[in-house]
Amino acid sequence: MEKKTFVKKELVESLQKKYPKVLNSDIEKMTDSIFRFLSNKLAAGHNVEIRGFGMMKVKTTSPRKARNPRTGESVEVGIKRKISWKSSKLLNNAINFDIEKNTEWKKKYLLLVIRRISQQSKKLSLTQKLIN
Repeated sequence: MEKKTFVKKELVESLQKKYPKVLNSDIEKMTDSIFRFLSNKLAAGHNVEIRGFGMMKVKTTSPRKARNPRTGESVEVGIKRKISWKSSKLLNNAINFDIEKNTEWKKKYLLLVIRRISQQSKKLSLTQKLIN
């Protein structure tokens, strides 16, 4: 099985197919603004949690000594911030579905996804009414 990376362009195309009445440029602006918002929150040091998907935390690494692989010279590496990712239980179950062969979690996950999609559809229809 070949693994494929899902990119933002495919997300935009998928949303365009799902919501044909919304202008393509509006969908691109919305996805860009979502990613910009998340990036800004992480850059400001906030944690970002998306229920049913996962959580991104900003962690600070302590200063340490490293070695230059080319020269072997010891180098001081200062304090850095990095993003730590933890996937949700629902996402972990979805990823491991073929391994576990357990269908109970799938029912719960599908119900959650359907609920979220219906909530988003209501919000999107309200937005479309405001635009029109």
